[in-house]
Amino acid sequence: MLILSSVKDVEDSSWLLAHHAKEIDWNRLSTLLGSRPEKAIQRILSKIESEFEGNEAVLGRVRKVRKLLKSTTRKG
Repeated sequence: MLILSSVKDVEDSSWLLAHHAKEIDWNRLSTLLGSRPEKAIQRILSKIESEFEGNEAVLGRVRKVRKLLKSTTRKG
C-alpha cells in the first residue's frame, strides 16, 4: 500500500508539472532540486521499477508517468 501512495505522489507531481509547464520557473525549480525535475522523477521511477520488478500494477503506473513526463519535456 505504501508504494502505491508513493507512485501516486509521483503521478500527482508529474501531472502538476505537465499541466502548469508554462507557468513554472524551470531554472528556479532545477536550482532547488539540484537537477532538472524530469531527471529527478526519472531516478525515482527507475528505483520503483527495480524494487517492484514483475508487479504489473506498479509498472503500469510507472509507464503512465513516464509517458506524461515525456509530454511535459516537450511543453516545457
